[in-house]
Formats: sequence, structure tokens, C-alpha cells
Amino acid sequence: MKNRRLKLLSAVIVAILLLTAFFVSCDKKPPQSAHTHEFKEVGGAAKKCDCGETLAYTDEENFAYWNIGRKHSLNYDGAYTSAATGTSTETSGKDVSSYADVVLETADGNKLLRTNRTHAIGADGKTDESKVTEGDDICIKIVDDNGVSRNKKVRVEYDNGEVTRKGSWVRPTKASEETLHYSPKRLCAELVDFDDSSFAKFVGEAKAFYVAQAAADVTITIVRNDDNSVSLKATLAADEKNPNYTSDKDYIKTTIEMGYEIVVKEGKIVYRVDDYAVHELFSVENKNTVYIRKQTTEIAYTFDEVAYAAFDMSTDTTENNYTSLLKCYINGYYYGYLTFPLAGEPYSKEQATEDFATAYIIERHFHDESVEYKDLYTLYSDAEMTTPFEGFDAIEEHATIYVRLNLPENLSMAICLYEENGEARFKCAMVCDNGGNFTAGNQGDGVYSMLPDYNCVSVDGVALDEPGATKFTMEAGKTYIVVVKYAGN
Repeated sequence: MKNRRLKLLSAVIVAILLLTAFFVSCDKKPPQSAHTHEFKEVGGAAKKCDCGETLAYTDEENFAYWNIGRKHSLNYDGAYTSAATGTSTETSGKDVSSYADVVLETADGNKLLRTNRTHAIGADGKTDESKVTEGDDICIKIVDDNGVSRNKKVRVEYDNGEVTRKGSWVRPTKASEETLHYSPKRLCAELVDFDDSSFAKFVGEAKAFYVAQAAADVTITIVRNDDNSVSLKATLAADEKNPNYTSDKDYIKTTIEMGYEIVVKEGKIVYRVDDYAVHELFSVENKNTVYIRKQTTEIAYTFDEVAYAAFDMSTDTTENNYTSLLKCYINGYYYGYLTFPLAGEPYSKEQATEDFATAYIIERHFHDESVEYKDLYTLYSDAEMTTPFEGFDAIEEHATIYVRLNLPENLSMAICLYEENGEARFKCAMVCDNGGNFTAGNQGDGVYSMLPDYNCVSVDGVALDEPGATKFTMEAGKTYIVVVKYAGN
């Protein structure tokens, strides 16, 4: 009887505990059965309700967050500092060589510093800091030259302990013209043109792009990290034949594995990791070679004034590389820079004529030997092309030359343009015999094309149904305007 009472009492206690648990509530303590979760962003890897329940972010939510940083980086031209560290190891049979590299790149307008140094890693796993096996530094800043402020560029090259320093005077805009390897734009450069209206579409286009580049296996994921940052991760793999080894009967294949992670936090790309591995596989094991590299890059959106100020700008000699940027317009279309003569020096009509001729902007596809190359164009100093160009006594840092193309009556011409930033730009001109064919794009195996890597978009304002290969017969004395587009885009 006593046992029965104990069991009954225990059952009552359990029931009370279960009921109590059932009615436990959030801070406002409504009954649990009536509670509706309100998940809030709390700066972590998941959203959280006041009751403690969590809810993971969806891929689309994560992508929307990450894409803000991507767009910011692609449009960012301000100050930044990137610090990259990497290791690489190459194994060939029993031979192993390893290296560690450190890169600092900081830029702000006309100020630039990039240091890039590689050290060997010994068998003990320690880096030999005493000798730079390879690398180069570049710094551009204003220095005092006997009381005159001038822009100087210093380049330092490292080669197995040997150090070479070179200095040159440059134009004030030189820093902004240098190739920046670790800028925010470059950190996501391969992700420019994909449809970003949704994560699914973005992944679809990215995969298609990588497959077109010979990647056989592509995986792309997006995750929210504990600090509320978001990582886009991609892995790519491909098998191929290395032409350097195909004559070796023991060679099997080359396997390439690549991966990257791009991290966005608070609307900016702040971190990137790159992995790369190449395996050269042979049936004889000691022939196998493996190359593995990993690099991490952290980026801050400020300029490193301390490192910039500390860089030594002294050199034994300083060459004059203060060059002019000579722009060229042809038949009213912008071509780009024709050449880079030394600023402040004479630049003659004869030199300009030679520079234009050696740029091979006009291509000869005719047989009339009486027509010389110089007969096909005239140089002018004004946009209206009324004043013949006679040269510059002292060419300025920014100068412009204008060119009119001349077409003999018995020949025909196709002016080829391409579009960049919404503007039609001059690519080249094809001068042909009467009745000659203009060709662009892939014309088929063994068939000549004037522009094999470019598809035709339109001819004299009439657009093709879609960009593609074209061929048409040209009439004497007629100039055609052909808009083309690089076939790889």
C-alpha cells in the first residue's frame, strides 16, 4: 500500500513538472503554446528569439548581405591597405622546397607602396628571414630634389640575397596608373558579370563560367560566421593533360584543385583565402610532382601612412621617366594612348607619323602598291581636324592628337569599333580591295578571319540578331562602321 502511494505521489510530481515546463514562457511569459517566435539579428551566426530559440539565415539572406560588400568593392576607388601572407610547397619525388611570402599593398590616389618578399622555409619548418629569395618593392611619393618637389618611383628587386634599387622621376598621376594586385576590386575581380538578382542565379552563372574555363567540378556555398560576417566559398577541380609531359610514357594526367573564400563584414570585403594545388601524376611514383599554395589576404579601408613614410626612397641615380600621356582620336572616336613621349621634350610631326604607323591601327588588305601607308591618314592638332599637326615644341603631361583616315576611291574600308563604359571606341581599320570580303569571328576551320576573336554586333547601325561571325563584300570608295565585341565576353 505504501509503495502504491509513493508511485502515485511520484506520478503527480512528474505531471506537475511537465505542466510547469509547458507553461514556461519568454520574458513576457505568455503560455508556451501561444508563443510566436520573434527572431532578431543579434550579431552572430544565426537569428535569435528572446526565448533562446535560434533560426539560421537562408542562403538568399546571406547572399544579400554578402553582395553588398561585393558591389562596394567593385566600385571602390579610395584608400586601402592589404596584407597578404602565403606559403607554397613543391614536392618532386623526394625533393621538397617550401617558401613563405609576405605582401603589403597600400594605396591612396597618387600614393602607392607595395612590398613583396619571399623567404625559403627550411627542413625544420622555420623561415629564413635573413635572405629574401625573390621579391620586389614599389613606392611612389613626392620627394625633395634640391629644393624642388618631384614625384619619384623607387623599385627594389630581390634575387637570392642580391638587392637592386632603381629610381625614376614620374608624372604625378603615375601611382594611380600602376597595376594594383590587392585592391578591393581585384579581390573579387572574377565575380564581376554574374547575375546577382538571387543566390541561385549567381551560382548558376558562376558555375557555367568556371566550367567554360575547363573546371569539371564546381561547388559554391555561402555561410554566416559567428561574428556575423558572411563567407562565399568556391571549390573547383579539373583534370587535364600537361603538354610538357605528354611525350613521357609514364605520364597519366594533371589534376588541378582551386578554392577561395571571400568574406564580407559590415558592407565590405575584409578577408580572402585562396588555395591552389597541382598534381602531376605518373605511373612511376617518384616522378609525381605536387605544388600546393595557400594565401590569405586581409584588407582595411585606410592608407598605411607609417609604412609609407618609412620606405627608403634613396637611389644612386634617378632616370627621367616623366612621360606624357598622348591621347589619340581617330575619325572622332577615342582610340586610347598612342605613345608615351617624355614630357617637356620636343615631339615632332615625323615622330608622331612613325608612332601611328608602327601602332598598326590600319591594316592593309589590298594590293595597290601605289598607295603608301602614310597616304591612309592625316594628323591634326584640333578636334575639328582643320589644323594640321606640326608637332609639340615641349609636349605637356596630357596631350592629344587627332587623326582622319583617308580612303582612296578604288579601295574600301571597315572602321571597327567596340563599346566600353557605354562609349564607342576605335579598335582598328581594315582597308581592302574593291570587292574584298570583311570577316570577323570564327569563320570555320582553316578559313581566314580578320578579327577571329571578335564577334560582329552591327554593320552601319544594323544589328545582327545576336553577336556572331560575319562576312560581307565591300564596295569601292565606301566606308563601313562595324561594331564588334570580344568573343570571350
